[in-house]
Amino acid sequence: MMDKTALAIKVKQRYEKTWLGQKGVVAVGIGKVGNSIGIVVSVENSTDLTTIQIPDTVEGIPTRLQVTGPFKSL
Repeated sequence: MMDKTALAIKVKQRYEKTWLGQKGVVAVGIGKVGNSIGIVVSVENSTDLTTIQIPDTVEGIPTRLQVTGPFKSL
């Protein structure tokens, strides 16, 4: 049986491209969601929180939206 982190990584890999295709999503990663490991979806600004469609859980893995602002490559 796969541990929770490995499972979260596999689920993230399946959905990441779709989520990054939504306007306002700037990153998808693994992190703490409540008291568990989950998928953290970073968005550019707080208005994106109402328009981005990410379910609360995906394949049993919890998700969380967080506002990070835009990312810039160095």
